Amino acid sequence: MEFRTSNYEDSELKRLINLIVNEYGKDENEQNWSDWNTLKQMSWWFKNDNHEPTYDEYDNTDDLYYGIMISEDKTIGLRLSIIEYSNIDNEFDKKNWLQQGVL
Repeated sequence: MEFRTSNYEDSELKRLINLIVNEYGKDENEQNWSDWNTLKQMSWWFKNDNHEPTYDEYDNTDDLYYGIMISEDKTIGLRLSIIEYSNIDNEFDKKNWLQQGVL
């Protein structure tokens, strides 16, 4: 599921990111709100319904349960995605990694 908006204030974005960081901790790259302007992207990945953190890399052996991604783009605006891995086609994901040259 993905939410997009181009109508938001920095204070609202800060509040949203801080809410996620307060609940789940820093993202997979150890970022919090103060790091936002570096990449304009943050993500959190979990391996079970207890929200134990993991990371989204092809060589990761953890089962991915779900993820949260937030990013900012000049043309699209703010994107907040919630990804449930039980609905993802693993063969499609593998082809995507092949196309990126990871495999």
